[in-house]
Amino acid sequence: MEQDYLNVKGRIFDIQRYSIHDGPGIRTIIFLKGCVLRCKWCCNPESQRYEIETMMRAGEQVTYGRDVTVAEMLAEAEKDRMYYRKSGGGVTLSGGEALCQPEFGVALLRGLHAHGIHTAMESMACAEFTTIERYLEHLDLYLMDIKHMEPEKHKAFTGRSNELMLENAKKIAASGYATRLVIRVPVIPTFNATPMEIRAIAQYAASLPG
Repeated sequence: MEQDYLNVKGRIFDIQRYSIHDGPGIRTIIFLKGCVLRCKWCCNPESQRYEIETMMRAGEQVTYGRDVTVAEMLAEAEKDRMYYRKSGGGVTLSGGEALCQPEFGVALLRGLHAHGIHTAMESMACAEFTTIERYLEHLDLYLMDIKHMEPEKHKAFTGRSNELMLENAKKIAASGYATRLVIRVPVIPTFNATPMEIRAIAQYAASLPG
């Protein structure tokens, strides 16, 4: 059935409203569970594992992760439609890594577009391009992290080399989809916080089409 995608389930660990730093306008961020990297500076360690987890926070047990449907997330997004309309905002998928749940991620973006809501995604592009391409059809803005240009240093600090991600950046930029690609750089002391390392990323970004 045409509407079956509304019943697709995914696993999230948070919803953040009224964000102004994760795409244009005022946005709702939906944080998906699961990540392929293990960055030493990760600010969302509860996002790394796909499983629902219980952790201690301020001396209390807190559960991270719950299963939701696309329809439920569209209902959450609709609560903020007035803010999107007035500010040019929308919904941003984050994580974790949103590419780790492609069936849910693509279905959710499809539903948001069907509701006339601007879509964005924060992602490292650490997946096969055939997976990424499914997202691009329903994605207005791709906020892609590029953390470093040296494969070995990238692997030492994140657990994975960066060749696939850099190659995907080229493919996304040249894909012909209407998706706007924006490169973002987390500046991390001891990892990439030098003029030489930032300049290398900037030069790479400048070489991408568009």
